[in-house]
Amino acid sequence: MNDDTIYIVSSFHRSGSAMMMRCLEAGGLDVLVNREIDTFLNEAYTQDGYEPNPNGFYQAPHDLFTYENGIVGFADNFVERARGKAVKVYVQYLLMLPPANYKIIFMRRNPIEIKASILKMNGSPIGGIEGYNVDNYEAVFSTKTGLLATRNDIEMTVLEFRDVVENPMREFSKLNIPIDIAKAVAMVDPALLRFKLENL
Repeated sequence: MNDDTIYIVSSFHRSGSAMMMRCLEAGGLDVLVNREIDTFLNEAYTQDGYEPNPNGFYQAPHDLFTYENGIVGFADNFVERARGKAVKVYVQYLLMLPPANYKIIFMRRNPIEIKASILKMNGSPIGGIEGYNVDNYEAVFSTKTGLLATRNDIEMTVLEFRDVVENPMREFSKLNIPIDIAKAVAMVDPALLRFKLENL
Protein backbone atom coordinates (compact mmCIF):
# COMPACT_ATOMS: atom_id res chain seq x y z
CA MET A 1 0.00 0.00 0.00
CA ASN A 2 1.33 3.45 -0.97
CA ASP A 3 0.56 5.50 2.13
CA ASP A 4 2.03 8.98 2.47
CA THR A 5 0.23 9.68 5.75
CA ILE A 6 2.30 10.26 8.89
CA TYR A 7 0.56 8.88 11.97
CA ILE A 8 1.44 10.93 15.04
CA VAL A 9 0.69 9.71 18.56
CA SER A 10 0.90 12.57 21.03
CA SER A 11 0.03 13.42 24.61
CA PHE A 12 1.26 15.00 27.78
CA HIS A 13 3.56 12.64 29.68
CA ARG A 14 2.17 9.44 31.28
CA SER A 15 -1.01 9.45 29.21
CA GLY A 16 -0.97 6.20 27.27
CA SER A 17 0.93 7.27 24.16
CA ALA A 18 3.36 4.34 24.41
CA MET A 19 0.44 1.93 24.78
CA MET A 20 -1.20 3.45 21.72
CA MET A 21 2.02 3.06 19.71
CA ARG A 22 2.20 -0.60 20.73
CA CYS A 23 -1.41 -1.10 19.68
CA LEU A 24 -0.88 0.53 16.28
CA GLU A 25 2.20 -1.61 15.71
CA ALA A 26 0.25 -4.77 16.56
CA GLY A 27 -2.50 -3.58 14.23
CA GLY A 28 -0.11 -3.49 11.30
CA LEU A 29 1.42 -0.02 11.17
CA ASP A 30 5.17 0.39 10.88
CA VAL A 31 6.50 2.43 13.78
CA LEU A 32 9.53 4.66 14.14
CA VAL A 33 11.01 3.89 17.56
CA ASN A 34 14.32 3.75 19.39
CA ARG A 35 14.25 0.21 20.77
CA GLU A 36 17.65 0.54 22.41
CA ILE A 37 16.55 3.26 24.80
CA ASP A 38 13.68 1.22 26.27
CA THR A 39 15.88 -0.97 28.45
CA PHE A 40 17.84 2.06 29.66
CA LEU A 41 14.73 4.09 30.51
CA ASN A 42 13.00 1.30 32.39
CA GLU A 43 16.15 0.55 34.36
CA ALA A 44 16.64 4.24 35.12
CA TYR A 45 13.08 4.80 36.31
CA THR A 46 12.20 1.49 37.95
CA GLN A 47 12.11 1.81 41.73
CA ASP A 48 10.42 -0.16 44.50
CA GLY A 49 9.24 -2.70 41.92
CA TYR A 50 7.45 -0.07 39.84
CA GLU A 51 8.36 -0.36 36.16
CA PRO A 52 6.86 2.65 34.36
CA ASN A 53 6.60 1.22 30.83
CA PRO A 54 7.10 -2.57 30.89
CA ASN A 55 6.11 -2.84 27.22
CA GLY A 56 8.41 -0.07 26.06
CA PHE A 57 8.41 3.71 25.88
CA TYR A 58 8.22 3.77 22.07
CA GLN A 59 10.40 6.88 21.98
CA ALA A 60 11.12 8.24 18.51
CA PRO A 61 14.66 7.92 17.16
CA HIS A 62 16.83 10.78 18.39
CA ASP A 63 17.93 11.77 14.89
CA LEU A 64 14.38 12.55 13.76
CA PHE A 65 14.81 15.82 15.64
CA THR A 66 17.26 18.69 15.79
CA TYR A 67 18.57 20.18 18.99
CA GLU A 68 20.01 23.68 18.75
CA ASN A 69 20.45 26.15 21.60
CA GLY A 70 17.99 24.18 23.70
CA ILE A 71 15.31 24.30 21.01
CA VAL A 72 13.91 21.08 19.57
CA GLY A 73 12.93 20.93 15.91
CA PHE A 74 12.31 18.32 13.24
CA ALA A 75 15.11 16.96 11.07
CA ASP A 76 15.07 17.81 7.36
CA ASN A 77 14.34 14.16 6.51
CA PHE A 78 11.56 13.75 9.08
CA VAL A 79 8.72 13.69 6.54
CA GLU A 80 10.54 11.33 4.19
CA ARG A 81 11.35 8.86 6.98
CA ALA A 82 7.97 9.04 8.70
CA ARG A 83 5.63 8.62 5.71
CA GLY A 84 3.35 5.63 6.21
CA LYS A 85 4.57 5.12 9.77
CA ALA A 86 3.55 5.96 13.32
CA VAL A 87 5.80 8.08 15.49
CA LYS A 88 5.40 9.46 19.00
CA VAL A 89 5.69 13.24 19.32
CA TYR A 90 5.33 15.06 22.64
CA VAL A 91 2.60 17.72 22.78
CA GLN A 92 5.17 20.50 23.10
CA TYR A 93 6.46 19.90 19.56
CA LEU A 94 3.22 19.45 17.62
CA LEU A 95 3.04 23.02 16.39
CA MET A 96 6.44 22.63 14.72
CA LEU A 97 5.44 19.71 12.51
CA PRO A 98 6.64 20.41 8.96
CA PRO A 99 4.01 20.39 6.17
CA ALA A 100 2.89 16.85 5.28
CA ASN A 101 -0.21 14.65 5.50
CA TYR A 102 -0.85 13.88 9.17
CA LYS A 103 -3.28 11.90 11.25
CA ILE A 104 -2.78 12.68 14.91
CA ILE A 105 -4.04 10.54 17.76
CA PHE A 106 -3.96 12.64 20.92
CA MET A 107 -4.18 10.75 24.20
CA ARG A 108 -5.76 12.76 27.03
CA ARG A 109 -5.60 11.98 30.73
CA ASN A 110 -6.74 13.67 33.93
CA PRO A 111 -3.83 15.89 35.07
CA ILE A 112 -4.14 14.69 38.67
CA GLU A 113 -3.51 11.14 37.45
CA ILE A 114 -0.58 12.40 35.35
CA LYS A 115 1.01 14.05 38.38
CA ALA A 116 0.61 10.90 40.48
CA SER A 117 2.18 8.75 37.77
CA ILE A 118 5.10 11.13 37.30
CA LEU A 119 5.70 11.35 41.04
CA LYS A 120 5.89 7.56 41.24
CA MET A 121 8.20 7.35 38.23
CA ASN A 122 10.53 10.25 39.08
CA GLY A 123 10.34 10.22 42.84
CA SER A 124 9.62 13.95 42.69
CA PRO A 125 6.92 16.24 41.28
CA ILE A 126 7.14 17.30 37.66
CA GLY A 127 8.80 20.64 36.93
CA GLY A 128 9.91 22.85 34.06
CA ILE A 129 7.87 23.19 30.89
CA GLU A 130 6.32 19.76 31.48
CA GLY A 131 5.13 20.87 34.89
CA TYR A 132 3.69 24.05 33.42
CA ASN A 133 1.86 22.05 30.75
CA VAL A 134 0.24 19.75 33.30
CA ASP A 135 -0.60 22.56 35.72
CA ASN A 136 -2.31 24.40 32.87
CA TYR A 137 -3.57 21.29 31.10
CA GLU A 138 -6.82 22.53 29.59
CA ALA A 139 -5.41 25.89 28.48
CA VAL A 140 -2.36 24.30 26.84
CA PHE A 141 -4.46 21.58 25.23
CA SER A 142 -7.03 24.04 23.89
CA THR A 143 -4.42 26.44 22.55
CA LYS A 144 -2.39 23.80 20.74
CA THR A 145 -5.33 21.88 19.31
CA GLY A 146 -6.93 25.15 18.23
CA LEU A 147 -3.82 26.13 16.30
CA LEU A 148 -3.48 22.66 14.79
CA ALA A 149 -7.08 22.85 13.61
CA THR A 150 -6.15 25.78 11.36
CA ARG A 151 -3.86 23.54 9.30
CA ASN A 152 -5.32 21.70 6.32
CA ASP A 153 -2.72 18.91 6.47
CA ILE A 154 -3.78 17.57 9.86
CA GLU A 155 -6.63 15.30 10.93
CA MET A 156 -6.80 14.82 14.69
CA THR A 157 -8.65 12.32 16.85
CA VAL A 158 -8.67 12.86 20.62
CA LEU A 159 -9.05 9.82 22.85
CA GLU A 160 -9.11 9.52 26.62
CA PHE A 161 -6.53 7.07 27.96
CA ARG A 162 -9.07 5.66 30.40
CA ASP A 163 -11.70 5.19 27.68
CA VAL A 164 -9.21 3.28 25.52
CA VAL A 165 -8.39 0.98 28.44
CA GLU A 166 -12.01 0.41 29.44
CA ASN A 167 -13.60 0.14 25.98
CA PRO A 168 -10.81 -0.30 23.43
CA MET A 169 -12.96 -1.67 20.61
CA ARG A 170 -15.22 1.37 20.69
CA GLU A 171 -12.31 3.81 20.88
CA PHE A 172 -10.22 2.21 18.13
CA SER A 173 -13.27 2.21 15.90
CA LYS A 174 -13.11 6.03 15.99
CA LEU A 175 -9.76 6.01 14.20
CA ASN A 176 -9.64 6.41 10.45
CA ILE A 177 -6.45 4.39 10.24
CA PRO A 178 -5.69 1.21 8.22
CA ILE A 179 -5.08 -1.24 11.07
CA ASP A 180 -6.42 -4.58 12.25
CA ILE A 181 -8.51 -3.26 15.14
CA ALA A 182 -8.85 -6.65 16.85
CA LYS A 183 -5.06 -7.06 16.98
CA ALA A 184 -4.65 -3.52 18.25
CA VAL A 185 -7.25 -4.04 20.97
CA ALA A 186 -5.49 -7.21 22.12
CA MET A 187 -2.49 -5.12 23.21
CA VAL A 188 -4.47 -2.99 25.67
CA ASP A 189 -3.54 -3.97 29.23
CA PRO A 190 -5.94 -2.56 31.88
CA ALA A 191 -3.40 -3.37 34.58
CA LEU A 192 -1.21 -0.54 33.33
CA LEU A 193 -3.80 2.12 34.21
CA ARG A 194 -2.34 2.22 37.70
CA PHE A 195 -3.38 5.70 38.81
CA LYS A 196 -7.10 6.43 38.80
CA LEU A 197 -8.61 9.64 40.05
CA GLU A 198 -11.00 7.92 42.44
CA ASN A 199 -8.11 6.15 44.17
CA LEU A 200 -5.86 9.18 44.60
